[in-house]
Amino acid sequence: MEVSYLIHTRTLKCDFNPKFMVRPQEWSENNINWARKNVLLATYSIDNLIEERWLIASDQTYTIIGLVDFIGNIVEKCIFIDKSITEKFKQDEVGRRTYTFIGIVLKDAAFINISNINYDYLMKLFIKYLDNIWDNMQNETIKVEFEKKDLLQHRLEEEFPDNGFEYNQNLILYEDTYSCKLIKYYSNNLQKNTTVCTNLNSLSKIKTFRNSSNIKYILSTTNNNIRRLKNEFEQLKMNENISTGEAIVINENTSEEKHLDKEKKHLAILGMTIGGIASVVTLVLQILMTIN
Repeated sequence: MEVSYLIHTRTLKCDFNPKFMVRPQEWSENNINWARKNVLLATYSIDNLIEERWLIASDQTYTIIGLVDFIGNIVEKCIFIDKSITEKFKQDEVGRRTYTFIGIVLKDAAFINISNINYDYLMKLFIKYLDNIWDNMQNETIKVEFEKKDLLQHRLEEEFPDNGFEYNQNLILYEDTYSCKLIKYYSNNLQKNTTVCTNLNSLSKIKTFRNSSNIKYILSTTNNNIRRLKNEFEQLKMNENISTGEAIVINENTSEEKHLDKEKKHLAILGMTIGGIASVVTLVLQILMTIN
């Protein structure tokens, strides 16, 4: 399995780099744009983040798997990290809490053992690449070659989470209580052109994926968001049925109107015929009376 790394973060004195602080060496501009779109989804509305947010995003070649949270929260969940080393990462020079996306990038992978991508593993990556440049006034992107890793290749068994709400074939929603199951299952069954993101609680953001044509989005969110989208979905279906029903009625009415028009024409012709016969009979009678 070939592995590289992806880190999106600000440092003490530098804001977020739009081309990432750490990324694969071989990535093109298109790869960077694809990754940025997915990472920005995972970091969306970060100040309202309640639980950590996991991301699995795959295109035809690469898969990103990683975690979004504030550094302080990640450190608190670590077991083996020396927490005194991480203290400086928790905020920038103006006192803003530091949040980050820390992840790995796989190439041509079908599955990964997600249990090895734990808080300690991710935080070690952050320290490895950010420790020596944290205080710099300027930072360039650190580009990392892919390397062979066997540690991640043990397949886990996880049942398919079959109780999601399918808004359409490219937008499937689960309650956020299933976030862990989603990450375990889809890391074990990587799917091309698919993005899995947990704890995305912005309804307006979720709605932007309703018309996705080439990417499948599998998201976990609040029960309230799912309920509201179900109501919207049912209303749309109802409106479609009403529109279809009206079209049928209009067509039926049109047919009836055509039939009535034909009947009217037949009656008009019949009336003219009867009227013509009556006129002839009257004329004949008048002639006979004149002769007599």
